[in-house]
Amino acid sequence: MGSSIKIKITLLFIVLISGLISCKNSKQDQQKITDTSQTETVDNFVEAYGIVNVKETQSIVLDFPCKVEKIHIHNGEKVKAGQPILTLSYFQFENDINKKELELMDEQLELNKMKANHYNVNTLGYQIQKKRVENLEEELALFKKKI
Repeated sequence: MGSSIKIKITLLFIVLISGLISCKNSKQDQQKITDTSQTETVDNFVEAYGIVNVKETQSIVLDFPCKVEKIHIHNGEKVKAGQPILTLSYFQFENDINKKELELMDEQLELNKMKANHYNVNTLGYQIQKKRVENLEEELALFKKKI
């Protein structure tokens, strides 16, 4: 029986020593992990929470109806100067321009008919027609300027 007690004590001693060694290695591994995380640096990155206050803002104001067709950026994405942010569809406004162009062509045609028929350019009818053409040209130029 004496030899079985010696074997049990030896096994118990080996288990205790291996447990102590593994605990010591585990603490060293944790220290290594902590040490490496403290020495890592990341350039150009800041993680922050809260409200971002901007120095300068820009408003987008349109004088005509349009529809947002596509948004080219995502929330939180950095934007560079000149980068498209969104695409607008101004289909209705384009239709209005096309109508004005057709109206102008009709009025110019009427004015040209008057000239071809040797209509007196000093008469009131001719002056009114000429003024209509000038007004339509101005309106069309303003429409196109808005784009």
